[in-house]
Amino acid sequence: MSESQGEGSRGDGLVASLIRGAGTFFAVQGVGMALGFAMNVLLARGLGAEGYGAFVLALAWIGAAGIFARAGFGTASVRFVSELRGDAEHGLLRGFLRTSSRTVLATSVGLAAFGALILLVAGERIPELLRGALWVGLLAVPVIALLEIASASLRGLLRGGTALVPGRIVQPGTVVLVLLAGWALGAAYSPAQAMAVYTGAGALALATAGVALRRALPGDVRAAPPRYARRLWMRTAAPLAMINALQFSLQRMDLLLIGLLLGSVSAGLYAPAVRIAALIDFCLVAVNWWAGPLIARTHRSGNRDELARLVRRAAQVTLAFTAVAVAGVLLFGGAVLGVFGAEFVAAETALRIRVVGSLANALLGPVGLLLTMTGGQDAAARVMGIYAVLGLVLNLVLLPWLGIEGAALAAAITSVGWNVHMAVVVYRRLGIRTTAF
Repeated sequence: MSESQGEGSRGDGLVASLIRGAGTFFAVQGVGMALGFAMNVLLARGLGAEGYGAFVLALAWIGAAGIFARAGFGTASVRFVSELRGDAEHGLLRGFLRTSSRTVLATSVGLAAFGALILLVAGERIPELLRGALWVGLLAVPVIALLEIASASLRGLLRGGTALVPGRIVQPGTVVLVLLAGWALGAAYSPAQAMAVYTGAGALALATAGVALRRALPGDVRAAPPRYARRLWMRTAAPLAMINALQFSLQRMDLLLIGLLLGSVSAGLYAPAVRIAALIDFCLVAVNWWAGPLIARTHRSGNRDELARLVRRAAQVTLAFTAVAVAGVLLFGGAVLGVFGAEFVAAETALRIRVVGSLANALLGPVGLLLTMTGGQDAAARVMGIYAVLGLVLNLVLLPWLGIEGAALAAAITSVGWNVHMAVVVYRRLGIRTTAF
């Protein structure tokens, strides 16, 4: 076999691995999406717009704390676990897993304590329903952070399907079962009680992920004496933490600002639109979930043609499915919102606006993932920082003027902007076009 044929064969193998992996993701995540959708419908119908708004606002703030608690080790785990396992660096891999989990545990506990101090100082200035949900949600900060690290490590070991099960199936499935059982017995949940159910389900999911990670680790890794490269790991994780925080702000800034400026009722009405719009990103997330480790390994091998082919195929698969999903939301978005309750149909226009940003994500391919998996995390952080500031300004201008539709417009504009900007950065750094064609 010639060298070019060998490289082509390896490229075919990577693409086939990507498609098989994305297919597994679709199967597992499809069940998880159904459970997550059912969970949010039950919460919205059971708590009403105000109570559901308090719950999702508390969850958004807890999610923000979880982003900082992970300290960049979520994305770093995908990259380093994949690379170290591929290079048979068993001692370094064990050392990295130990360092990441201990670092995240320490930061998450510290952030939860800081959050408790803020709640004590703020007192009754925070609305009662939101305050109760936040107090309970502080317990979820270490749970959410450690669950993400365990799932990311499983992804790095190319156990993407297994990585999905705890957070996408075990946690929402447990919440759905507990809510249904409680209501069958005549119970009525407050936002704080709903958050307690969510946190307990997260703890069960974390335990599941821990067992799965231990089983996935080869015996030679578990037996190897741990070795450390903490300076490299911390230096790499720091900009990744910034990227994660900026990504979260771009994804949740609108919801948080609606809660601050317009109140829990408006946040509750807007939240289902955010959830449904997130379904549009399903294919992108599916492909990225599996493409991340493959991109890291391919880039490390130095074969740019193979990397370009992998990225192009990822973009093609993403665009094909996303276009269908966008059409479905544009046609039936109001009916889907009505499942949450008649009052939530008021967010139909906001939903239509938001899906435009999702389509931009699909059109431009896995730009952010490609940068972070190939050592371009500093450049990615700069781009995300620019558009996080732009998003804040747009929300502050448009929210008082247009209400929740203004928040959706700000989200769509910033999504299109950072995707285009990052695609240009990728081409300049790597010479790779990330678009499908």
